[in-house]
Amino acid sequence: MNKLVKRVLWRDCRGSVNARSGHPCRLANHPIAGHPIAGHPLADHAIAGQERLATPLESFCRINALARRLRPKPCTRPVRDPAFWTSWNRQYRCHTKWTGAKMATRGNTTEPRLWVGVVQPPQNRWPGLLSGLLIGIFTAVATSLLLLMLTPHFKSALAEADCEDPRGLHLVSGVGAESSSALTESDPRVVEHPAVLAIDGDLGTSWVEGVDGLGTNETLTLSLPGTPDVQLVCVINGYAKSEALYLRNARVRQFTVQTDQGSQPSMLRQKPVADYAAYQSLALPKGSTSEIVLTIAIAVGGVGGDRAADTSISEVEVWARD
Repeated sequence: MNKLVKRVLWRDCRGSVNARSGHPCRLANHPIAGHPIAGHPLADHAIAGQERLATPLESFCRINALARRLRPKPCTRPVRDPAFWTSWNRQYRCHTKWTGAKMATRGNTTEPRLWVGVVQPPQNRWPGLLSGLLIGIFTAVATSLLLLMLTPHFKSALAEADCEDPRGLHLVSGVGAESSSALTESDPRVVEHPAVLAIDGDLGTSWVEGVDGLGTNETLTLSLPGTPDVQLVCVINGYAKSEALYLRNARVRQFTVQTDQGSQPSMLRQKPVADYAAYQSLALPKGSTSEIVLTIAIAVGGVGGDRAADTSISEVEVWARD
């Protein structure tokens, strides 16, 4: 026991100041052969090694507090060793954090046994509070946005303008039209299909290209008044005078749309026959432009025994932002 005792480092937590370090916890080799801890049952039990304590300093500090029935003043300088923040008596504190001691039964006898719990040193709570506050704000904002996105009004606000709902865009008037070719029929009478029929607002008329084949690379050019901020172009693809004419004549499968902002391909979906007179929107380079050139990139032929190899466009509408 004396060997172990002599190696104990004594930290006096009663307030005496070390002249060299300047803090109230004096750390020095202390001969404790005659100290009141000698013969104390809990002290003997701890020093005998039946319950290992973390450090000699901790052992002495606890035993000293318990044996002398004193309440040492807490050390003001923080101790880095987390094991120092443990205790086995709630009534006497060598530092500011203790977990207490209990009597445990072993077999049929009751003997002192230390219950040592490790308590972490106190930490600055402000960073944790700030982190919790930020997480709470972020969660609230994210939840609000998610709920807002699920509402029909928000969905409609995010939706882009289309031919069924232009969403505040205005229809550009005074548009002129020219084409690279146009079909003229003469049997049994002369019937022309010029480019202006694609902008007259009449579904019973149509621009029909006039070259052999399906009219690949033929163009329909729309001249706009000024340079409106074009956001949407809608077309009625095919000959929409009747369902029979729609099926008989060829239709555009893909356009190349060119404006002052650039050029962009636009693929048209195959719409149901029942919707033969429905508008379809084109992908285009949006922005201010003085003209729009629609080039037939891909066309599909009509069906039936009397089908015609002529590609038709019934109507074109141009919508711009105010």
